[in-house]
Amino acid sequence: MALELGIPSPVVSGDSKLIINQLLKDYKVKKEDRVPYFCYATNLINKFKSVEPEHVPREENCMADALANLATTLALRGEDEAAQAMDEAHSGVCGAH
Repeated sequence: MALELGIPSPVVSGDSKLIINQLLKDYKVKKEDRVPYFCYATNLINKFKSVEPEHVPREENCMADALANLATTLALRGEDEAAQAMDEAHSGVCGAH
């Protein structure tokens, strides 16, 4: 999406210190099943002028966590469970909004 919007230097936030440090190349990717994801992310990062990966603790990133859970629910579950997840997200799982 950032590419399509012409954002030259996006900030990439994540709640996994491991993944952020791998993107920063401070840590190596040791698990074979994660190498394709790392390669995909690296190829995408290389399309930008610069990218700033930043760690955001999950408890400080409640909305993104809720959206990620919602996306997973919508993709993997039936309509009833997806509707329930939408209701929970709308009701403010992160507090009043």
